[in-house]
Amino acid sequence: MMTALAIPALGRGERSEVSIVDTAGVPISLALLPLANYTGTAEATDIFTPLISDNLKNKNIGLADPDSLSLELRKYRIRSTAAIGQDDALKLANALRVEYIMLGSINVYAPGGVPEAGLSMRVVRPSDMAVIWAVSVAASGRDYTKMLGLGEVTSIEELAQRLVEKALSGLVPALKTGDNRTKENETGKRHALVMFDNLSDNNFAGDIITMMAVSDLIENRIATLEPGAAIELFRQNGEYPRGEIDKSLLLKLNEKFGVARVITGSVDLLRPSGGTEAGTPEVELGGRYLDAATGKVLGAVEIDRRGTDSETIFKLGITYSLGQLAQDATHNFLEKLHVFEK
Repeated sequence: MMTALAIPALGRGERSEVSIVDTAGVPISLALLPLANYTGTAEATDIFTPLISDNLKNKNIGLADPDSLSLELRKYRIRSTAAIGQDDALKLANALRVEYIMLGSINVYAPGGVPEAGLSMRVVRPSDMAVIWAVSVAASGRDYTKMLGLGEVTSIEELAQRLVEKALSGLVPALKTGDNRTKENETGKRHALVMFDNLSDNNFAGDIITMMAVSDLIENRIATLEPGAAIELFRQNGEYPRGEIDKSLLLKLNEKFGVARVITGSVDLLRPSGGTEAGTPEVELGGRYLDAATGKVLGAVEIDRRGTDSETIFKLGITYSLGQLAQDATHNFLEKLHVFEK
């Protein structure tokens, strides 16, 4: 049996007292916000949402009731759930009696003879807007092919199931040690991302790469601010930057959230393989690494990747998944900026 505790209203910068007392032993509670769908295909949401919800329930996680969540989203006029600001995160945490907010996006969804899919997920702590867990996964059905062509996944439903299981496999251990991981991270420098600008034919390329960058930062134990908190701060100052940021906003990020480093850039190309045997995906992006306190440019780099870059003899090693290639390119981008250097 699960009993929710009444909790006081939370102010900015205060540690959340939101908790759930659960005699059945549920140690973690969260609200799963509606997924951002960057694919242009409504079916993608219908496929992924129940898979994620069921997986979380099977992990014995206390999940906020979807109807109650929808009611609160309407009540507080929260229309976009791709990212979340601190005001909205605290309101939802109080109303739904949850510790964390989970957000996600479907980045790639291409059913067909050779299906392809990809998604990004993250968990945010409302009290300080720290991203305490994040992951991006992607695959083509061809990625599961073994010797003699066996094992290829031809069903988008099966591919989605595999990706969700992979994405959420490390969630519970990460959340159970989330405070310790964050404290360790905060001995370093807190990072923030300004949403990447999009110069490609894919309308959501900037958002996709931004969320992949968040996942990569967290995987490498870099303290990271929820992108929605930065967006909220910018809007409060009448600004809507993408791909760039002025010094005054850098200073505000530093002063309000303790951000020491900022990453931003633009996506020039995010092109899928087209589902053909011969085609491979392509990704081009570039950006800068900034000191939030001084505005100094610490690094700038451009990345150009093709699915054939890793090809070896007999066409082995080719990357057919756009999502996987984009993740690799994003990691390479951050690596060349020296973000991971302690």
